[in-house]
Amino acid sequence: MLMASREFPADAATNQYLQGATVALVLPADVQSIKDSTTESDKNGYYQIKAPIGKSSSDFAKERLLSLSLVDVASGAARKVTHVVDISQLILTVSKPGYKTFYGTVPVQSINTDRFQVHLCTIEMMPT
Repeated sequence: MLMASREFPADAATNQYLQGATVALVLPADVQSIKDSTTESDKNGYYQIKAPIGKSSSDFAKERLLSLSLVDVASGAARKVTHVVDISQLILTVSKPGYKTFYGTVPVQSINTDRFQVHLCTIEMMPT
């Protein structure tokens, strides 16, 4: 399953977030490329990429049937969706003119299973 991973690249000397840094997810050679796995940080230094972070499954929740109408059941209200996030880090490349390119693992700082997202630690980039 693919979902968003987000955070901010920052200048290692000033801790200021960097606008216009190119952030790319590094995947193994045998894994097909993923749409939206490369992006640029915005004016606030924020970026969001898609990455394989776990899996999502849905099942029919029989226990909900007694409390739902036929319309609810037909619209999918009897489905139970489960998200499992099973990563602790991602491998990224981050580049920006005037800075040394970062290539390495970035640890997961927090996980939001409701939104099926992870937030990564800030990537500190060294000026050249």
